[in-house]
Amino acid sequence: MQTIIRRFIPKEQEKTYLYLPFEVPSNTASIAIGYRYEGDDGGSLPNAEKNCIDLGVIAPDGSDLGGRGSSVHYAYISPSYSTDGFRTCDLRPGTYQVLLGAYLVRQEGVEVEITITVTSGSKSYFRGDTHIHTTRSDGVKKLWQIPRLLQKRRLQFGFITDHNQKLTDISLPQSRRALLIAGYEWTNYHGHVNFLGVDAPFDGTYAIDTPQELLRYCRQAKERGAMVSVNHPTCCYCPFRFDVEAFDFDGMEVWNGPMRINNLQAVELWDGLLQKGKKIVALGGSDYHRDYFVLKMLGAPCVEVEAERLSADSILQAVKEGKVTIYDRPDRARLTLAAGEATTGDTVAWQQGMAVKAVAEKLKKGETLRLIANGRTIAERTAKRTGRVELSATIEERGYVRAEIRYRKKGLSLLLHKLVMSVMIPSEAKLPVPPFLRAMTNPIYLD
Repeated sequence: MQTIIRRFIPKEQEKTYLYLPFEVPSNTASIAIGYRYEGDDGGSLPNAEKNCIDLGVIAPDGSDLGGRGSSVHYAYISPSYSTDGFRTCDLRPGTYQVLLGAYLVRQEGVEVEITITVTSGSKSYFRGDTHIHTTRSDGVKKLWQIPRLLQKRRLQFGFITDHNQKLTDISLPQSRRALLIAGYEWTNYHGHVNFLGVDAPFDGTYAIDTPQELLRYCRQAKERGAMVSVNHPTCCYCPFRFDVEAFDFDGMEVWNGPMRINNLQAVELWDGLLQKGKKIVALGGSDYHRDYFVLKMLGAPCVEVEAERLSADSILQAVKEGKVTIYDRPDRARLTLAAGEATTGDTVAWQQGMAVKAVAEKLKKGETLRLIANGRTIAERTAKRTGRVELSATIEERGYVRAEIRYRKKGLSLLLHKLVMSVMIPSEAKLPVPPFLRAMTNPIYLD
């Protein structure tokens, strides 16, 4: 939606501020404001022979969204990136105001033309990484380098989750390349937990020894708006050593880094909790620290989130709601799940004969699409050739249903996996390689 406003400013209004209201509806993704007028010679010093009109933007609550004087004639404002000098924030509906500062006005006055473009948002799919480390802990990349890396990997957002490092002392860099979202990985001898969406999830030190203390931290983090997710609970090096079921975790990182047997064990643990009636969001994160020669680790795996807009609040809310599908890499074709109008992460009332459908785009020959309900595979189809595959089934009872894609490593891929495991996890390198995951959805819950 574009609006053009023309305002004549007479000489008598020099050194005054003029407020021009405009409306912003619900679900707005961005605001762009440009303006022009004659008689601006581009200089910074006062000159009686020129016009000089400053620009600012006022929010519905009367606070400043920003301003740069007359040094720029364009401002872009959005939840993920804004022009320098303007706030990056969610754009709530209401009456906003363009602020014109009549610093210098010629004797004959000046007409200013303001063009306001309000872009609406709609639910879209965004891909990102929920588990990224920087030089603030044991990663090799600095914070400001992460947006460019995310963009190169075709990812649109990333959670910064450095070990035991709160983000209260810095501001995450803004970039049009990708959105950075605050996080914190509690790293302890008893396990690792991600607190997503807040810069300081709890008060106190990470160095605690009892589950009661961690329970208190989790409660405090949730009160501050965080999503609390237990990381790589079945890892052979740093598993979660407390009783997982004693905690009310929002999520579980079932897929950490490259697919391996440890991850399949985490998926099995998570699925077992679902069978007990728990609703826990499955997450995947690369646990990015560095790349290894030609192996690009960022976004392996990644998540696809169905969110209202690309903003920290919107992405976090969608993740909390389980609107998440996990893929082994950023360019993997989409996997979707639906039961009537319900999609991944939704809870609906179960009905006799309820149908569910999974669709895998560009499923490769030999890969298998599966529907799993209450711990059992209720339907599966193996692709005979690369292409779109649909799979439907009837849900016979309450509980949950989810979809996944499995494949078997062969030839060079199998040899490379064995080689990598011989360095990373020697014990796993000696085991037979089971069917691995390419992608997996979160469930649709059937109450």
